[in-house]
Amino acid sequence: MLGDNVSPDNAPFLKILPVCATLCEIKLGELVHCQIVKMGFENYLFLQNGLLDFYAKVEDLSSARKLFNEMPERDVVAHNAMISALGKNGYIVEAHKLFDGMGEKKASS
Repeated sequence: MLGDNVSPDNAPFLKILPVCATLCEIKLGELVHCQIVKMGFENYLFLQNGLLDFYAKVEDLSSARKLFNEMPERDVVAHNAMISALGKNGYIVEAHKLFDGMGEKKASS
């Protein structure tokens, strides 16, 4: 699409990221992330969740944490992806704290 000067909407990115994660194509996933930012889609919550899920599945905890911490809005999907990433990487206490913090945020809303 991009080679034909056709600008995609944000939908193809949601299809590409899980494939990158399944195939453990970290560099391709990072390129997709860069393209999302370049096209101005970086603040779409569902794309942020897709990226978070990608980084969690390829066990890039550093990128997952950075993305999660920079998200202006976090929903249950984002929390679940981050909790899963932390747990899979042995950060059980931190995962539990994040889980416990989800209820606090709801109570204060």
